[in-house]
Amino acid sequence: MRDGTGCPAVDRDRVTVRFSRSECAPCLLQRHTVRIPVSNLWNCDPARVRALLPRVPLRAYLPDVIRKLVLFDIDGTLLHTHGAGRRAIHAALQGEIGALAADSRVRFDGKTDPQIVRELLDEVAHADRDNAARIAAVCERYVELLAVELEAGTCRTTVYPGITELLDGLEARHDALLGLLTGNVASGARLKLAAAGIDPDRFLVGAFGSDHHERAQLPPIAAGRAEPLMARVPTGSEIVIIGDTPADMTCGQGVGARPIGVATGSYSRADLDAAGAFATFEDLSETGPVLDAIYA
Repeated sequence: MRDGTGCPAVDRDRVTVRFSRSECAPCLLQRHTVRIPVSNLWNCDPARVRALLPRVPLRAYLPDVIRKLVLFDIDGTLLHTHGAGRRAIHAALQGEIGALAADSRVRFDGKTDPQIVRELLDEVAHADRDNAARIAAVCERYVELLAVELEAGTCRTTVYPGITELLDGLEARHDALLGLLTGNVASGARLKLAAAGIDPDRFLVGAFGSDHHERAQLPPIAAGRAEPLMARVPTGSEIVIIGDTPADMTCGQGVGARPIGVATGSYSRADLDAAGAFATFEDLSETGPVLDAIYA
């Protein structure tokens, strides 16, 4: 069955398809923009994602047109919340467990939210430091408090230079799938992106701290979630991870991902180079060179 454009019909209650042109092209991504609600993709397994797609062979839509899965870290890479996350996670820990070192030295950058909670509990030798259920409860409370912090407006969430232009540039090419690879739990990631004015639905796949507490486990999860949209599980340099910490540079080694470092966080370009970055930048304001590194 076909819709009014001549394209295969879709269940529009389950899949959002926005066409950038009126006519139907052989490959939708060459002349159309296909958008699927992120809430259906971020935390789904590939089989469930396929169930949301039109009932036609996937390669009729995506005949090897998507060359890259580009995964962005959030904090320190896309945006800066000016301490909202740290304040929220400290308050959540105090409220749920009542334990926090007065002069905590736990670093947050490059880590997942569950890992941060575990390390904060370990810092005070708390009995629940390895209790997954208690850590999950703290993370749930953290998201509630994060929403309050971000809505308070005491410190406006800011987007780093060049981010909007880079996202626009990648989308304009039609051969890249935008995604997230972040230590944030998924619900926290959405809050931060929205607070910065970045549409979370621009990122069609992702892997999050809520998927696994070890960052190195996240790239395979993101690659698996990309499979229904790329008609294959991407590997090697098909996967590009853009981040601001050494952990971002090393986490994709298991899948051979290409790491690109940006020194807008707490680490220098030298730090990121030493961690194995394919390329590094002071910021992402020069779209051309960044795209060259992604597609080299």
